[in-house]
Amino acid sequence: MRTMILFAVILFAGLSFAADNETVFIGDSTNFTCCHLWCCYRGSPYCDATGIPGCSQGVQTDGGTFCRPSQNATLVDLCGSGDYLEWTTPDLAGGNYTINITAGCVAWGSCANPPVCTAELYIDGAQRGSLTFRDTDVSDKKLTRSNYTYNATLSGTHTIRVYYSDDCFGGSSGDRNFYLYGINITTDKNPDLYINGSEIWIVPENLSWNVNEGTSVGFIVTVRNIGNTTASNFSVRFKDNDNPEDIHSGFVQEKAVDSLPANSSVNVTFSWNATGPTREVSFFADSWKTVAESNESNNIAFHIIRITPAKPPDYTPYIIAAGAAILLLALIASALIAWRMHSYVRPGGAQSVCPRCGMSVAAGTKKCPVCGKKLV
Repeated sequence: MRTMILFAVILFAGLSFAADNETVFIGDSTNFTCCHLWCCYRGSPYCDATGIPGCSQGVQTDGGTFCRPSQNATLVDLCGSGDYLEWTTPDLAGGNYTINITAGCVAWGSCANPPVCTAELYIDGAQRGSLTFRDTDVSDKKLTRSNYTYNATLSGTHTIRVYYSDDCFGGSSGDRNFYLYGINITTDKNPDLYINGSEIWIVPENLSWNVNEGTSVGFIVTVRNIGNTTASNFSVRFKDNDNPEDIHSGFVQEKAVDSLPANSSVNVTFSWNATGPTREVSFFADSWKTVAESNESNNIAFHIIRITPAKPPDYTPYIIAAGAAILLLALIASALIAWRMHSYVRPGGAQSVCPRCGMSVAAGTKKCPVCGKKLV
């Protein structure tokens, strides 16, 4: 897996972590490392005249007060567009991580259409996605709390910024504020086996997934472990149909893999004699489901192989040969019948012998039926 950051966004409310997840960082109002807070004011638990050392942007614009972390965790009000909190992670080992953002939205009056607060996630200064937090009850001026998660591949230290970009202030007629509880970064300690359809190859390469029926082909499939721990003692299955979990139909071939470390890959080879019509073939990592994985939905990949039916056999040479054999047998039979007719001697009848071939013939026969010599 690359060391650059890759993200797949999964948005849902009410996050619960699996038992094998390990929390590696909690970011809240006590440990942010940079900020911009419009509503920072003297006496606020996260405001101070001295600001944050090393954070040149850690200021607010309402009264000249600097913002800084508070001593106790508290809800932080991001009330103006451009407000943000930023954290610096510890040195993370290369692997897959989940960034959970907990926040709430308050929208009312003229600012409640739509009743949502839009925020953005920045990693190392680059925007990685947008979040929409909805206020489900615009009549009570209370925030609606939500959890959203991003999956990321991280390595080393990173800055994580939550940026509010959708302020609305209507004075006494309405307002829309974004309230941030903080972030929680966890890692799943399980392996994650993965097969991508783009990493399946047919050999020989010149076949290009178009083969004649009866052709012997090979397949090379790359199995990756994109999880955070080693996967041990699992099988990879090839099937010549699109039902990889059914071992009772079609052609099945299994290959064993002893060990696959985190963030590594292995190439597995299979062989097959192409039969039947064009079809989807399937490849299944951890086919017997012996490995506890963080994601069980990415173990299977498919590929279409186009098969040209074999031509029906040409029996013409065999028919010609059989006809010739029958004709030869007929000729031999005719010769034997003719010989028998000419050489037949009645019991007790007179006979003579051909002086050339020695064949016995009836007396008075003018020509030997075997060698053709004239006898009279």
